[in-house]
Amino acid sequence: MDSEYILRMRFRTAQNRYHNITLNNTNIDADDHAEPVMDTIISDNIFTTAHGDLAAKHSVTKIIRDYTAIVI
Repeated sequence: MDSEYILRMRFRTAQNRYHNITLNNTNIDADDHAEPVMDTIISDNIFTTAHGDLAAKHSVTKIIRDYTAIVI
């Protein structure tokens, strides 16, 4: 069985909507670095969405998917 690590950073936009940035195949400890990365994304205004700029951090979620590859 193999595992896949996914990091989801959730932000609030200027229009008070949610926006997710998802990173696939991350390091198991990537969530330790998520908060400063989110701070930089907001302060440097790196991304703009259809619902305005990213304005605030909401949450960070680490997702671990276990799977078994089937050879066909």
